[in-house]
Amino acid sequence: MNGFVLRRSDGVEKIVHLCVIHGATYSTIKGSFASEGFPPPGNPRALLVFAWVTVLAGSLYAQPDEEEHVPDSIGIVKKIEFAHQMIYFGREAKSPEAIIAGAVLLHQNPTVELKGESERAEKVASMKPADLLKEARAMRPKDQALAAYLEKLSSDFDDLSRDVDLGLKSQTFSIKKGAVSKHEITMPAQGGSMGVLSSPITTTETKVVMIPTTVKGKTVLEKKTVTTSVTKTPTLAVTISVDGKVLATGQANPSFSNNFAAASPPKKYMVSIASPAADARYVLTSKFAIVPVVARVGDRPINDATADTALKRGDVLVKFFGPTTKVTATQLAIEGEQTVAQRLIGAFHTELRKGDPKGFHVALYLGGGKTAEANGADASSALVAPFTIDYHAGYIFQVFRPNDAKMADGAAHVAETWANARRMKYLVPIAVPFVLSSFGPKARAETLDFGRFADKAGGPPDVKSMFCSEFVIASYQAAVVKGLLAKNPKLKTGDVAVPIGINVQASHTSPFVFQSHLTAAVEQGLWRKIGEVLVRPK
Repeated sequence: MNGFVLRRSDGVEKIVHLCVIHGATYSTIKGSFASEGFPPPGNPRALLVFAWVTVLAGSLYAQPDEEEHVPDSIGIVKKIEFAHQMIYFGREAKSPEAIIAGAVLLHQNPTVELKGESERAEKVASMKPADLLKEARAMRPKDQALAAYLEKLSSDFDDLSRDVDLGLKSQTFSIKKGAVSKHEITMPAQGGSMGVLSSPITTTETKVVMIPTTVKGKTVLEKKTVTTSVTKTPTLAVTISVDGKVLATGQANPSFSNNFAAASPPKKYMVSIASPAADARYVLTSKFAIVPVVARVGDRPINDATADTALKRGDVLVKFFGPTTKVTATQLAIEGEQTVAQRLIGAFHTELRKGDPKGFHVALYLGGGKTAEANGADASSALVAPFTIDYHAGYIFQVFRPNDAKMADGAAHVAETWANARRMKYLVPIAVPFVLSSFGPKARAETLDFGRFADKAGGPPDVKSMFCSEFVIASYQAAVVKGLLAKNPKLKTGDVAVPIGINVQASHTSPFVFQSHLTAAVEQGLWRKIGEVLVRPK
């Protein structure tokens, strides 16, 4: 069973489920729309394609319960290639649904331009997800259900993370028949993956054919020149070498990929691509691997004086019980509710299965052994304020770090500004795990408010209290929206957009749900899960 979100004419959002099995009929799927109050698309073939694409694309996002492991870098490279294939299919079949699937993949896996030396290859303009949505809309302008779905996607799409180098680089090139292009790719010490996807090319062929013709009552064969369009996917020869030594060879028919082992120092690889039979166009993608960079718990306990050796300003710290810690009633209540929430809601929301309900608190690291957080000795005296690493002696922190260092520093600045005033009280997040935390209209309005008061000591005046994860998320959201407001002071609620990982309603997001979304962002290369550190017991 799979589905997608549509917004009805009355503003209500619903998940329309599509049961896609062999022999599924238009009437079966049409009923899914009607049962939720939506007019179904009028094109049976298009709707079936949409259902198929939903399942196929969903399998790329799904995280199976089995222990099967696919290297993060090669999996993401394959997603980029699949996106390009779906977009081509959509254009050929006049299927906006396939183009949408490709646009979603490109949006959720943002790339930067592949730089470096490139010989005998011409760059082709990259496709932007927002432009692809417009292209899909133009294919079926009268389809209201599709329009509602595109409206939902458009509100979620933003280009904030596309200015950040997350190690995922991609570029489309074209080469002439018989040419050999060369690209220099630098792979960092942790290694990574690379892929080449040959794209279909449409050319014209001119042939001389014999056409039967009647001349003076007799049938004769007459020569005629006929021009036809032919679409082919050229087979490309790929060679990868380093320091003149060939490491791998293969054919992109249509795709070829290769993993690079970790190596120190970083190496420069030469990728040679030849198209012996025809003019060609191809997508070259590279992605470095994501690896932990901090020792696991127990190997290197930290305290105020040594925290900077393991942590960086802006790190998100998810707190767990340590081997020697005492447990409070509030901590047990939070953990217990989060465990129940994971069992109930996790069955319907894939992201929530990624979190660990035993993480009961969240703090933001400021540097120099200091944190900003909503905390305290008990619920009645707790507040949003600066704390120290030693305050958490004996506990374990799971460390998350965004790849966007500027965003991390901005969030730390906001958290520091709000916490130093010691104005906001602590709000116990009882029952928060059971409410929806999606980034809808209320979440956008809330986030815009945070951004407007990013530099206000004590935070937004209308916010009297916050719980721990709410405060950290709000600090990050405020930093992002502060940047948006600098570019557009008249920013409207509907135009508010934040990167994946913090695209939630802060006031509805428990530590467990926040950790789940951060883990999903790690899987997409936007954040890194650095590891776990133990705060030295007293």
